[in-house]
Amino acid sequence: MANAKDSTTLFAAPVELAVALHPSDYANLQGAAMLRRMAPEEFAALAIHQAATRTLRDHGKSAELPSVPAPFLLAPLPVLETDAAKPAPFLRLPFKFVAVGLLALASLGGASRARADELAEPAPAVADIDAASESAPAEPRKLWLAVGIRSHHWNRKAHYNERNDGVGVEYWPNATWGFAAGTYHNSEWHQTTYAQVAWAPLRFGPLKLGGIVGVANGYPDQNHGKVFPTLMPLVAIEAGPVGLNIMVIPTIAGRVDGAVAAQLKFGVSF
Repeated sequence: MANAKDSTTLFAAPVELAVALHPSDYANLQGAAMLRRMAPEEFAALAIHQAATRTLRDHGKSAELPSVPAPFLLAPLPVLETDAAKPAPFLRLPFKFVAVGLLALASLGGASRARADELAEPAPAVADIDAASESAPAEPRKLWLAVGIRSHHWNRKAHYNERNDGVGVEYWPNATWGFAAGTYHNSEWHQTTYAQVAWAPLRFGPLKLGGIVGVANGYPDQNHGKVFPTLMPLVAIEAGPVGLNIMVIPTIAGRVDGAVAAQLKFGVSF
């Protein structure tokens, strides 16, 4: 077993060499020794002794290294007081903790940038949404419920009934063609039932123009009140859920007194 002098020779040189190579090692040495409640010189000697023994064993070598006596202390190493020699606080931390911290900060920074990019993407403005909805043509309503007719006859001396109460329904499978059927109290004070096909090839905003062809009954002057064919122009105004059919009845001398009629209708959603 080597004596204390040999131990001093063995351990003092490596400790002085470590401090000479990197001044911050001495600060780390002091911190580690404090945690073990040992003097820095004693901790350094013990650490070198254990490292050397482990290295020799790992390589299959056997050698007797002097053990460090419990009361043995080397001469105190000089404390470096200059600012240049003092390590920055983060250099005293183990490298693996510094690396993990840097990776965590990098990941947080990437997530923050991704979140910032997401927030920076402009949301569609309400005005743009409204403009898009306005630019798209509204689909015409397919089903309408008619609730009555008001008429005005050119022959004011005949005392026609111009309050033509009734009910009817219209179905438009597309924007051009439609079908209508219903009943109303006609101008000659009789009940009329009708079935028609409507054609409206022209459309200008809420206004559509076309014609109506079909059959009706209930007029004594027309086929003795039985079924007879009908043909008349059609003007329809449709604004949202409310519409108005305007029908022009031409005058036929000796057979039909001309008139204009308006039929109120309401769109039905389904």
